Amino acid sequence: MDAEEEEEEEEEEEEEEEEEEEEEEEEEEEEEKEEKEEEEEEEEKEEKEEEEEEEEEEEEEEEEEEEEEEEEEKEEEEEEEEEEEEEEEEEEEEVVHSRVLLRFSAWTRGTHRFLPVTCSCTATYSEALKEQCIPQLYVRYEPQVAVLYATGMLFFAAGIVGSVLYPLVRRRGFCGGDRTQDLNENMRCILQLYTAAYIVVLACILHWYVFLVLASFLFLFLLYTGSFILGMFHYNEDIPPTKRTDASNYAGTAMLV
Repeated sequence: MDAEEEEEEEEEEEEEEEEEEEEEEEEEEEEEKEEKEEEEEEEEKEEKEEEEEEEEEEEEEEEEEEEEEEEEEKEEEEEEEEEEEEEEEEEEEEVVHSRVLLRFSAWTRGTHRFLPVTCSCTATYSEALKEQCIPQLYVRYEPQVAVLYATGMLFFAAGIVGSVLYPLVRRRGFCGGDRTQDLNENMRCILQLYTAAYIVVLACILHWYVFLVLASFLFLFLLYTGSFILGMFHYNEDIPPTKRTDASNYAGTAMLV
């Protein structure tokens, strides 16, 4: 009996040990499952976080793209406004320039090319310089040209006044000729005066040649006025009108040439 009891006890102990081992295995399996579940949850969390970060980055990129598009639209609008303003200014300039009859080729600063520029002859020196209406030669010799131009205008005015007043005082035609008998010489003298006026206009239009033109204009007018004044002092009723006006006619012919 004792041996049977011992065998039973040993069997019971073995069964208990087996049960304990099974329980331990189950516990280990459960722990592994829990660890796996935790790892899966962590992975899911990480994936979610990554997805959220990607979404945020995409949103930021979209916002940046929208901002860039808005800036580009603003820049385009500004450019359009500037173009419209430039067009309006050009239209205004065209309107202003349409009132100016003098159109010439101006010498541009720093280049050797002629460009068509519309500029008023009566514009101030600073305005003409800004619009590049005045060539380098004129800029360089501007004080001398101004003095020469003023002197030439004085002689021009003196010649006109003298040509008009002197014949009226002496009851003669222009340039000392008889008003009735010397019509051809009167017309020639008037043509000389208009030629002088044309030289002034030409000097105003062709600014590049203004120094040379005004210099020759001054020389010829000195010759013409001097011969006219000499004719006044040497006036003689016995000398035919043709002889009296030879000197001024020669000067006028030189001006025409």
